[in-house]
Amino acid sequence: MTADAKNPADYLVLGAGLAGLAFAREVATAGKSVCVLEAEDVIGGRTATWEWRTGPFTARVDIGAQYFTARGKRLEALAAAGIDAGWLRVWSRGFPLWRQGRIEPRAEGHPRFAPPDGMQELARQLLAPGVNIWLGKIAVSATWSPGFRLWQVLCSDGTSFVGRALIGALPPAILSSFLNAIAGKRNPTLSLMHKPAFDPAWTLMLRLTRDLEADWTAVEFEGHAVLGWVARDHTKRPAAGPPILVVHATGTWSRAHAADTPEAAQASLIAAVQQVLGPLEIADVATRLWRYAKPTVFCPGTFSYDTSIKLGACGDWFENGAPIHGGKVEAAAQSGWKLAECCLAFYENLTPDSFL
Repeated sequence: MTADAKNPADYLVLGAGLAGLAFAREVATAGKSVCVLEAEDVIGGRTATWEWRTGPFTARVDIGAQYFTARGKRLEALAAAGIDAGWLRVWSRGFPLWRQGRIEPRAEGHPRFAPPDGMQELARQLLAPGVNIWLGKIAVSATWSPGFRLWQVLCSDGTSFVGRALIGALPPAILSSFLNAIAGKRNPTLSLMHKPAFDPAWTLMLRLTRDLEADWTAVEFEGHAVLGWVARDHTKRPAAGPPILVVHATGTWSRAHAADTPEAAQASLIAAVQQVLGPLEIADVATRLWRYAKPTVFCPGTFSYDTSIKLGACGDWFENGAPIHGGKVEAAAQSGWKLAECCLAFYENLTPDSFL
């Protein structure tokens, strides 16, 4: 049942990426009611794992975030528990670097974690009992009622949801598009949303008839005009899977070609990959554009929360700080966790009548 004014959720969360899910789990564990609205038909945001039905195969492919690192104690503990439980493993301890036409080895470093079932498994691990998640819900407006001290979110399909607090865990450009009409730029949370900037990223998936003769799991690129990353994604999976490459273009190239058709971007990316790796035996191909792939200008701090209208924001576009810097998978989760701590502290200092 859609939430209504007679039974509002304690928190409405827009976005079921890692930041939104981390927030929702934290407050739900504390006994608060949570409703999460997600525009896509899957959870995870950029940690989504695509089930690619390609020829006779159905392959799981990480089309966004490729792995995660754990610098903070909380994600370190989650990673250790995941390895013990079997849903997570160390994929690599570093990647060689393409530079000036050569792939150069680099010394091993900290672990890069990747679930064998795909990065979306990390999002599933953040799900909490009692959290209502609505998929395919595209928010088109959000209204704050000062009299009732409630938020109402209207979705494109005509459904509406009501909550005592609203948490934005979406790219700020999307949030500000329908929140600015509520409180204007004078609101501190909304003002922050005008600061971040993002690079897009064209992503190419290639199923090969024959694997590369390579000893690396992935390659990072420095100074290439087109390529930023190439991964042998199947090295994360059980051995029976088909060989699959995942290619990310650089932010600069993707921004310049954001208006290209998928076919045009695909042709350019295939040509660039084959210039580096040599001729490929390609059996199938798919392409996707991530419009908000990588934050390039960050908001200060770890999250934002305006107690006057109970409006919060979290995501990897906050700069966080050492040892967890913005733009990374861990930064998104950290932002959600920290915002939840703030909200719960604020919530517990109020009596139930304060929300009526």
